[in-house]
Amino acid sequence: MYVLVVYDIANQRRLQKIAALLERYGLRIQRSVFECELNPPQIAQLCAEIKAVMNRKQDRVQLYPLCRECQTKNCSCNPQTQFVIVL
Repeated sequence: MYVLVVYDIANQRRLQKIAALLERYGLRIQRSVFECELNPPQIAQLCAEIKAVMNRKQDRVQLYPLCRECQTKNCSCNPQTQFVIVL
């Protein structure tokens, strides 16, 4: 399952830990956005690891699963991207 992970972490040390954790699971596409290809057990493991690091009162981490069809309908305006898919 394709999952978009976005986060806003209030503390620099926790932010670095969350970013390092997510780098093991996916590809960073922006400072606080990762694309990951995960199965349900991996999603559960990732969530458990994130919860162990984050402060639930100060930080926010969201996982957005996208269906296969939605993946093909993304649009990129990044100059480093070789192609652009338009909705």
